Amino acid sequence: EQRKAFTAIGAQPSSAANEDARVWMCRNFYDVRAFGAVMTTGKAPGGKQWNAGQVRGPLQMTFAQSIDPIFLMHVSRTRVALTNADDTKRGQELTRDQDPGESETASSGTFAPTTRVPYGLYRAHGFVSPSFAAQTGFSEDDLDLFWQALLRMFEDDRSASRGMMATRRLVVFKHDSPLGNAAAHKLFERVGVHRKEGVTAARKYDDYDVSVQSEGLPPGITIIEPDARYGG
Repeated sequence: EQRKAFTAIGAQPSSAANEDARVWMCRNFYDVRAFGAVMTTGKAPGGKQWNAGQVRGPLQMTFAQSIDPIFLMHVSRTRVALTNADDTKRGQELTRDQDPGESETASSGTFAPTTRVPYGLYRAHGFVSPSFAAQTGFSEDDLDLFWQALLRMFEDDRSASRGMMATRRLVVFKHDSPLGNAAAHKLFERVGVHRKEGVTAARKYDDYDVSVQSEGLPPGITIIEPDARYGG
């Protein structure tokens, strides 16, 4: 992909980072201008590089952590399907008295362990840096697209391992100042998630009380919940 940038701007590979190539990569690839990238790799003919420099992305996400300890349920899956010759009567040769069709009977299945979580509510935090956004060209439209992606990332990408996963709520603290109007950790403390009284083991979202303290916000802070706009 970095070579595409050099071709587009008509530049030759070199050992030094090419600023125009970096700008081209940010402009043409959402993930680069949103999350950043190390583009100093990629050998070119003559021992030089398709060096597009490094980009620090304005979007950063923390690891998600479950509100309560989760329970791991270990399950075994069995596959009985004839996909190769070894699946049929392994190591056994047919005798004259045997039915030739018997060789197509699976002699054993394939066992695969897997792990399930009956339920878990996870919480993650994210950050958007306006200064880095200005450097990469990350726009308000890009940010709006990111909110949609967070809310719909499981809806449009189902699989057996995460068939019932869903984003339940998205809370955004918007600052009037590019340098921030309040400390992030103080704002995150305004979002409370607590298991309801009488619930021993949470097995659904309604087993929790989720609240957002909007009273007494620091000056210059606005709370936005994009899921209301996208039907979350």
